[in-house]
Amino acid sequence: MMVEVESILAQDISDEVARTIKVSALFDRYFDLPTIAKFSAGPYWRTADATQRATYQTAIRSVIIGTVVRNFDQLSEFKFTPSSSAAKGKKLVLVNGVFTPVNKEQPVIRVGWRVLTHNTELPRILDVEIENISMLVTQKQENMAIIRKNKGKFSVLIDVMKQRSESND
Repeated sequence: MMVEVESILAQDISDEVARTIKVSALFDRYFDLPTIAKFSAGPYWRTADATQRATYQTAIRSVIIGTVVRNFDQLSEFKFTPSSSAAKGKKLVLVNGVFTPVNKEQPVIRVGWRVLTHNTELPRILDVEIENISMLVTQKQENMAIIRKNKGKFSVLIDVMKQRSESND
């Protein structure tokens, strides 16, 4: 995946539509959206109907991709070096590495991926941790706060995600 990211960065895509297409393809190839959506919704996932689940998956995918597209250029300032990997049970592998700044003026950033390795043709990323902060856990906490604040209505979370997605455009 990082080879593909570096290739996209090397092309210096200033066209946001083209960049969005490339980032979307990377996300779809390497990330496990169904599991990310389910986990990030917490126990409220069980209360959602099939239509709500599908709508939420589409909305959170759009939010994630929009966030990556807006911040993608920052990766060109760093070089990724893998440092370790370790199996955690039969279904999960932790892959760690560092992003080292090219110009040496910024601090090294530790990153880890939680990679699911079961029942897939290709391992899929479930979570990204940056300096030991889980993006998935952070999203779940934020989502649950939104739902709780709105009396357990999963539909409100969908609306919030759609609004964020539209603000990305």
